[in-house]
Amino acid sequence: MRRRLITLLVLLVAVPLAGLAWLGVRVVQDQHQMAHSRAESLLMERLDDTDGIIALILDQRQRELREMTQLDNQGLPSLYHRTSPFVLQFFAQDTAGTLLYPTGQLTLQQQEFMVRTGHLWRAPLAAAKDGATLETATPVPPSRIGTSGDLQGWHTWFWDSGLRLIYWRQDHQGVVVGAELNRSRLLSDIIAALPDTPPDGAGMEGQRFVLADARGDPLYQWGPYTPTAGEPPRAERSLSAPLGAWQLEYYMSAASFAAVTGEGSSLGLLAGLAALVLALLGLAVFFYRESSREIREGQQRVSFVNQVSHELKTPLTSIRMYAELLGRDIDPDDQRAQRHVNVVVSESQRLSRLIGNVLTFARQQREPLVLHPAEHCLDDVIDEVLTQFELSLKDRSLEVVFHRGAPAMARFDADVVVQIVANLIGNGEKYAAAGERLEITTEQDGDRSTVVVRDHGPGIPAASADRVFEPFVRLDDALSEGVSGAGIGLALSRDLARLHGGDLTLRPCDDGACFALEFRHLDEGKRR
Repeated sequence: MRRRLITLLVLLVAVPLAGLAWLGVRVVQDQHQMAHSRAESLLMERLDDTDGIIALILDQRQRELREMTQLDNQGLPSLYHRTSPFVLQFFAQDTAGTLLYPTGQLTLQQQEFMVRTGHLWRAPLAAAKDGATLETATPVPPSRIGTSGDLQGWHTWFWDSGLRLIYWRQDHQGVVVGAELNRSRLLSDIIAALPDTPPDGAGMEGQRFVLADARGDPLYQWGPYTPTAGEPPRAERSLSAPLGAWQLEYYMSAASFAAVTGEGSSLGLLAGLAALVLALLGLAVFFYRESSREIREGQQRVSFVNQVSHELKTPLTSIRMYAELLGRDIDPDDQRAQRHVNVVVSESQRLSRLIGNVLTFARQQREPLVLHPAEHCLDDVIDEVLTQFELSLKDRSLEVVFHRGAPAMARFDADVVVQIVANLIGNGEKYAAAGERLEITTEQDGDRSTVVVRDHGPGIPAASADRVFEPFVRLDDALSEGVSGAGIGLALSRDLARLHGGDLTLRPCDDGACFALEFRHLDEGKRR
């Protein structure tokens, strides 16, 4: 019993715990995934904002350079003396790709420009109508602006481990005029436009932004957080053209990222689930202790009843024996004394059957019952049972009709059959006396025998057909009112029938109740 209780409690606790654990893991995983997606979107938005700041600077430079590369009435000579802090060198190229400026006697600055850009003059910069440029490390499509039909664009390449940019525009005559940007000035302007690290790091705790070149070397960085060696960025993206070779990287400490993703709420959920688990375990322990206490108390009550029944069995046997002896000595003509003695004998027999049921039930709870088969005639065994009930049935005015159908000898446990049939007849005596007739039928078929006990009383409701075989169950209706009993007779009888390889069932009938006992004959070598 205790083992079944522990198994039941384990299932009652383990199944909900497994469900809660699975649900908790799924919820936490979904929350982490959603939180990480939201956090990554937020970080990318911040990088997009930074890229937008840099793109505004490039857009401003593009508008300025467009103005500076327009030729006036003087034509090319107007470029010779143009200077700008944003430009290293202006140039001009005709439709055939020939460099128109700078040419001739070159200054040192122009010579350096020619060395850096020598690969550009093998073909016209604006030769491709789709805007692609020749020998470009990071191809950039041009922007088409204005109403004059001019083309403009950027050309990027690497020189001396650094990114170089040339702006060019082609007018309606096909002349390409452009300028190489001052990379240092451009970087200086970009850095000036980007945020600084606050002195106290307020508002940027655990964060670091890095603007890195094509090799991954930092060009500029801000934020108080210092990433560890080899730590990957939480988010990264390339700058918009023409600075696509440069990267923006966003680093964030684990604590700050946890705050952004809301991992603390997941910890709260896990803590709540843990508390619920502890509550379930506590309830399981509480119910186990309470059930164990009730089981112990029940065992003590059963033990007490068992001991009392044992104590009653001996004096009751003596009372019954002396009452039967007294009945033999009383004058047969003394009807009043004979009736009193018969009552004592009948009630002592009934009490003996009740004590027998209690002792058998208690023994069944402690250990498996063992059958003791022997050769018997089933009809003779039923006659012996009816002899025990002769006085009480006569007193209740119940006529017994016995249809004998099992005269052959068979091997079975007569005590078990007597106890079952006695319980069935006793129930008919208590509940069906108004029917005035009790029918008993025996049958034999091969290695099986059947005993059918039918009364003509009020019967058993169909809804209660299974409950009557449960221990300690008595139907709560007019059938059981004023009738004594422990409620274990039918439950014990069915267990004994099944122990004997058969069953005890309630058969449908027109009126009253009809119980059928079926049991198997036992061979010499088959004992339970």
